Amino acid sequence: MTSNLKVDYLILGGGVAGTTAAETIRERSDGSVMIVTDDANCLYSRVRLPDYIAGSIPREKVFIKEEKWYRDQRIDLLRETPVVSLSPRDCSVGLKNGKKIRYGKLLLATGGAARRPRFGEPEKEGIYSFRTIEDAERIREALGTSKNAVVLGGGYIGLELVRCSIRYGLETVLVLMDSQFWPQSLDEASSKMVERVLREKGVIVHFQSQIQTIMGNGKIQGITLDPKRRYDCNFLGIGIGISTLHPFIETSGIEVKNGVLTDETLKTTDSNIYAAGDVAEFYDVKYQKHRQLGNWVNAIEQGKIAGANMAGDRQVYRAISNYAIRIFGLSIGFVGETANVSGTDIIRRGSPEDEGYVRLFIRNGRIKGATLINRSHEMRPIMQLIQKEVPVNPKESNLENIDYELDSFL
Repeated sequence: MTSNLKVDYLILGGGVAGTTAAETIRERSDGSVMIVTDDANCLYSRVRLPDYIAGSIPREKVFIKEEKWYRDQRIDLLRETPVVSLSPRDCSVGLKNGKKIRYGKLLLATGGAARRPRFGEPEKEGIYSFRTIEDAERIREALGTSKNAVVLGGGYIGLELVRCSIRYGLETVLVLMDSQFWPQSLDEASSKMVERVLREKGVIVHFQSQIQTIMGNGKIQGITLDPKRRYDCNFLGIGIGISTLHPFIETSGIEVKNGVLTDETLKTTDSNIYAAGDVAEFYDVKYQKHRQLGNWVNAIEQGKIAGANMAGDRQVYRAISNYAIRIFGLSIGFVGETANVSGTDIIRRGSPEDEGYVRLFIRNGRIKGATLINRSHEMRPIMQLIQKEVPVNPKESNLENIDYELDSFL
C-alpha cells in the first residue's frame, strides 16, 4: 500500500455495522471499498460470545465471514491497522504505520471500547473486560481455573458474565452502583424479578456499592466493598458499559456529543462522512431527538442505511430499538423509549407475582416504549404499535388485560 492510496468508500471498523455497510455498497456500486480495522479477525458475532464462553458453541461458530467472502465481494480488508487521525478537510485518514488513505465517502463504524475503572497501578492479574473474542478466550480460560468470581455492573454484559461464572460453578458476587437493575427503565417490581432469579442461583447481589480495594500481590485475591465487606475472588469481571469516541474522532472537527452526531440519514456534519453502530448518535425521527443505541440489530440496520446512502440513496433510519436478554430462564426486554419522563402514563400488563409483567409507556396518546419480563413474544406487536402510532387511551383501553392479545389493536 502506498502513502497516497485513494479509495471510493472507506469504512473504519470491521464489525457488523461496517461490514454490512460494505456489503450494501457493493450491491449498488462498483467503486473501490476498503475496511480498516484494528481487529485481527474477520467479522464475528459478539452476541454469540457468551455462549462460546459457557461452552455451548465451538469457537468457529462465532465467526460470520471468512477471508474468501471479502475477496469475492472485492472488499479490501486491512486488519490490525489502527487509525490515528482523520482530516475531513482533505478527505484522508492517517494510520499508525505512518501511511495515509484518501477517501470519497467515509463511514465511522468504530464500535466502542469497554469502560474500565482504575483500581490502582499496576493493575493486578485477574481483572477482565468483555468486548472482543480475545476477551472471551481469556475469560473462558480464567473461569475454568477460578473458584470465586465478582462481577461489577448489572447491565447486559454484567449479567452475561454472571451467567457464565455460574455455568462454571463459581461462587459469584454481583456488585451494582445503582439502587436496582436498569433504574432508568425498570420499576422496582421488575428489578426484584431479576434479583430473585439471580439469588435463586446463589448469586450474592449488592446494590449501591462500589469496589473499594483490590487485594492481592500481583494477582487478585479478593475485593472489599464500601462498607468494608470482603469477598475472596480470583476473577473480577467488568461490565460497566462502553466508550465510543476515539481520540482521532474527537480531534477531527466533526460534531460529537456522547457519540458522533448524525442526521436521520446517518450523515455527520461533514457531507462525506457517515456514522453507524455504537458510535452513531443519530437523529431519531420517531422520537424527534438524538439517540445512541448499542445493540446488534441496530448496528446491522444502520449499516444498511449508511451503506445505501454513501452509494447515492437517501434513506432515513426509522427502526424501533429493541434489546433482549435471557438470564437463568428469565427473559428481559426493552422496546423503544423506556424513560419515565414527565407526561408519561404507564399501563401494566400482568404482575410480578404471575412471572409475566409488561409496562407500556404512553405519551400523547401513543405507545412510545415498553419493558417486558417473561413476555418476549409481545415485543413484535408492541414494535408495530409504536411504528404505526396507534392511538391509545390509557384509561379506556384493554391493554392492561394480559389475556387481551396486542395484535387485536393493530
